[in-house]
Amino acid sequence: MSNIGRRDAPKRTPHFLPGLGARLMLDGLGTREGYGCPLSQYLLSDALGLSAVHVN
Repeated sequence: MSNIGRRDAPKRTPHFLPGLGARLMLDGLGTREGYGCPLSQYLLSDALGLSAVHVN
């Protein structure tokens, strides 16, 4: 969380999504080719500390 908090807004999402993919692969919900993002725009914005408009 502190790692994301230190990044500016344009760098938060690209840093967060690969980590999410790695965690989903561990649970068998993703592959190296990709994964379906289980988060809505509002949940993703909340996790990143951004507004939903900025995530869109």
